[in-house]
Amino acid sequence: DVSLQAFQAAWLLDPSTFNLFQANQFLQISLSSRNTKEAQKITGELNRRHPDKFGNANNHCYLSLLIGKDPEALEKEALRIVQVFPGNPSFLSTVALAKLLTNQPAEALAVMNQRGPTPLIHGERALLAVILQAAGNIEDAQKVARGLQEQRMLPEEWALLGKYGLIKSD
Repeated sequence: DVSLQAFQAAWLLDPSTFNLFQANQFLQISLSSRNTKEAQKITGELNRRHPDKFGNANNHCYLSLLIGKDPEALEKEALRIVQVFPGNPSFLSTVALAKLLTNQPAEALAVMNQRGPTPLIHGERALLAVILQAAGNIEDAQKVARGLQEQRMLPEEWALLGKYGLIKSD
């Protein structure tokens, strides 16, 4: 908590004083505290200052999609990023999320299948479950969603599960 507060205070003063390592530390703390909007702002600044860092660009795209930014424009950005690194599983997850949010569940599922046998973190499992549900594969969606824990993913990823009826939402 103290580290998060110190980073937040320093960021408010001047985000440009953060070097890449410091900004990424702040990003990790923000993600751990499940603060998606703050993380999205950090990745936006990193992406602006370091456009050659495709991981930052992908993170910004993914988080922007989660918080409801323009999915059509972000789909184009996600595709641009994945063209540079076509086998990157995280980049493919971002494309899949963009496809889901632009009402292309079959395409989203095809992209998730391109990830191969790479293990899925909780947010990616939630995404896969939602994609399966949207594509009409309800049984597999429920299997994938089983055991997911809210605290192990971002609130917006958890909310997607609720939106697609894979968890009981409040």
